Amino acid sequence: MSPERWRQIDEVFQAALERAPDERAAFISEACGEDDSLRREVEALLVADVEAGSLIKSPAYAVAAPLIIGSNSQSLKGQTVGSYQIISLLGKGGMGEVYLACDTRLVREVAIKVLPREYSTDAERLRRFEQEARATSATNHPNILTVYDIGTHNGAPYIVEELLNGKDLRAVLKRDAIPLLRVLDYAQQIAAGLAAAHAKGIVHRDLKPENLFVTNDGFVKILDFGLAKLKPPESIHDSEALTQRKATAPGMVMGTASYMSPEQARGHEVDARSDIFSLGVVLYEMIAGQPPFTGDNALDVIGAILNQEPAPLRHHSPDIPSELQHAVSKTLRKDRERRYQHIKDLLIDLKELKEELEFETRLKSAVLPDAPRASTTAQSALVGDDVTLAPDVKPTTARENSSTKITSGEIKPRRQKVALALLMFTVVTIGAAFGLYRLIDHYRSRTRDSEPFQQMQMTKLTANGTVFPLAITISPDGKYVAYVIESEQRQSLWLRQVATNSNVQIVLPGTVRYSELTFSPDGNFLYYVNGGALYQIPALGGSERKLVAGILPRIGSLTLSES
Repeated sequence: MSPERWRQIDEVFQAALERAPDERAAFISEACGEDDSLRREVEALLVADVEAGSLIKSPAYAVAAPLIIGSNSQSLKGQTVGSYQIISLLGKGGMGEVYLACDTRLVREVAIKVLPREYSTDAERLRRFEQEARATSATNHPNILTVYDIGTHNGAPYIVEELLNGKDLRAVLKRDAIPLLRVLDYAQQIAAGLAAAHAKGIVHRDLKPENLFVTNDGFVKILDFGLAKLKPPESIHDSEALTQRKATAPGMVMGTASYMSPEQARGHEVDARSDIFSLGVVLYEMIAGQPPFTGDNALDVIGAILNQEPAPLRHHSPDIPSELQHAVSKTLRKDRERRYQHIKDLLIDLKELKEELEFETRLKSAVLPDAPRASTTAQSALVGDDVTLAPDVKPTTARENSSTKITSGEIKPRRQKVALALLMFTVVTIGAAFGLYRLIDHYRSRTRDSEPFQQMQMTKLTANGTVFPLAITISPDGKYVAYVIESEQRQSLWLRQVATNSNVQIVLPGTVRYSELTFSPDGNFLYYVNGGALYQIPALGGSERKLVAGILPRIGSLTLSES
């Protein structure tokens, strides 16, 4: 096929994209006239790209030509790209090739995404590639893929990213039903990552299981900001606000059909509430085992998103908590003015529901000694196969395609019973702890002088040999390390994610003098003393809040000033 013919196809194709989906058939028929071959080529491009998840904005011949005449790209295995030694090819996609490499400076494994050389002259692909690097690196959040470096190798741009071990959420969903507590944990992490992106004025626009990576340690990372839209942070939730960088033409549909918001499917201006809708679709699918909007092809799916309401989650799991049903339904409202207006509101609801379910589980195991022993299948329905519950937990019946079965009445027991049960649990726990302490102390007194330490493993948690933390503390669950470093007499507060060895700067360098640094019992907040006042700050970053004035720091404790 000649380049002229491809350009002719592209002109009709691009013009069709600017029309609403229900107007394209009439336009193509008029534009192609009696040229049936032209019509078939344009329709094939539209259908193929919609089913693939996005509509190509770059010229059709620029994308199709390499498929016809062959790609000239060569494997980079064994080569050196900047200071990175390429080890092997991990995979290929429409936005480039991903390699496993070794960072020769810091001696660590990384992933390098390289845009093929034949696409480096494609302005649209190059823009999306660079935008992915900018959007991802701008967030610096534990639930967003970390970008280390960018550069160019022989005319081909590349991005250096952290290397993740695990699988994407799509693969997790295919393997088995996800327990409800784990669903809520994943959803919380995704929402936290989106909150950080939205705070920077970034709308992802392509949130789906393929772009959510679950590490072997249970951390969720948001990937692929290639379709991200950059908006002013202050107006990110204002549907009438103009974008500073308007990269999408009116009527252009960008994203993956099954996870688009209604306004996105119509080609309208999108804001952060579009990501909230997409997260609602992902959350629904994790619970029900299938997406809320289905069809024989992408156009049918878009029609369902625009015109149909999803089946209630109770159709898939009759005993799903009513609070969760309400939260998911609110994310999937077609009118974005009736959805959650801020991702943090959804994050709060998910966190509170998860805490209630966890408390209910602990309460049952502590105060129901006469309940029959639960089967392994029933116990794992709530918390998963990798968590063992006490044998006294009252079992629930697990559905075939659901995560759990818990009635809404079980989530909120009567206050009086909860208080009494908690009191009983506290008394029993204190007695058991005291007895265990006496037993251990007695054993240690007999063996202290006879048995030396035999096995010990030590893991380095601080950044590197040249950084000396002024203060340091470990979260109760051992997943994070908070520490303070000083440079040029200015101190900054950092958070280190132990599992992935990534460091996030929570507070920029300033004149603050940190002392008495410590985590809250639930690990959600950090506390420190500065200038005689006690402050609180979210562990994953945010605005600090003064709690108490007149604090005198002392070693091992915080003491109120007598004045």
